[in-house]
Amino acid sequence: MTFQDHKRCLFGDPSLELTTSNVSIRSFKHKLKIIKSNKLTYNSFDDKRVILEDKVHTLAYGHYRIE
Repeated sequence: MTFQDHKRCLFGDPSLELTTSNVSIRSFKHKLKIIKSNKLTYNSFDDKRVILEDKVHTLAYGHYRIE
């Protein structure tokens, strides 16, 4: 994950989704296993906040300034 990836997610394509591979060591019935999975690292969709015109500042849904 780089600063350019973060910047592309904020100011670039609104449907951009970036994934990163993640490696973890897990124990199942006292046997160790290495699990590799892909995780969503950047997503420009935020369902909890309203993004303002500058695409940096946000307001919570229900805020008095939101029409």
